Amino acid sequence: HTYIDGFPITLSRRNIVPGSIVITPVTGFPPYQEGLDYTTAVYIDYSEVRGIVGGSWVNGQTVLISYDVGPEAASDINTNTMIISVRYTFEEGGLKGLSLYSTFRSLTHNVKSKDPVKFNLDDVNDLLLGVEYQIAEYDLKYEYNNYDSTFNPYTVHRLQGIYILPLGPGSSFNADVTREIIDFSKENNRVVFDRASIRWDKRLNSAFNFNARIEYRNENSSQNGESRGIDEVLGLQWTKRQTTVYGSIRNSNLTGPGSKRSSQGLQFNIRRAF
Repeated sequence: HTYIDGFPITLSRRNIVPGSIVITPVTGFPPYQEGLDYTTAVYIDYSEVRGIVGGSWVNGQTVLISYDVGPEAASDINTNTMIISVRYTFEEGGLKGLSLYSTFRSLTHNVKSKDPVKFNLDDVNDLLLGVEYQIAEYDLKYEYNNYDSTFNPYTVHRLQGIYILPLGPGSSFNADVTREIIDFSKENNRVVFDRASIRWDKRLNSAFNFNARIEYRNENSSQNGESRGIDEVLGLQWTKRQTTVYGSIRNSNLTGPGSKRSSQGLQFNIRRAF
């Protein structure tokens, strides 16, 4: 699953055993901590996982979710998916750099079972409309997203500005500012999510890469109040033939309704390709 800040990850499975959900990076280790990195809500027909502002998850990160499912009636479920995507870019004239785009995704299910009323699957119609303008090192976007879902429908207005400055081979400076206004219709909850990040990637030589990142996140929910988080990350990667060693140091500070938390983490990975 891909984690997107401010949005839940929906597990469209019945009878997920409470307490059996385990979430890790795609490598399978180390496991993330419930209550520190994410929260879970288990229902009969589905479950939701939400990242915590100031936790270990990064916007756009892929996570591996494992869980146990209890017994249920025999069934045959067919899933139909349709995706239509259109993009038009002006490459000359006064509108050069302007793009208009849209994506529509439909996900439907058909159930054959002796007791089909026990199955409530997540049918989705997902419409995205966007405008993008690129000029020099700047990229500006506005997107409207209408996510019509059986379990968790919402609408989003998204404004984003990106600045990318190349600093040589393998090196760059990036700045990103995003505001999202999210309306969850079932929960009658409006969330205003602001993010700002600065990242510096530097290739020291053919073997060593260095990166530094600072990210600020502010989530203001009409139901849950306001939470602020600041992440500071330093990373170093060393590569020698088939061997890659990566280490990172992370400092996180989170302020939420009636709470304040500070955490530090040290991560070390080694990978050998054969």
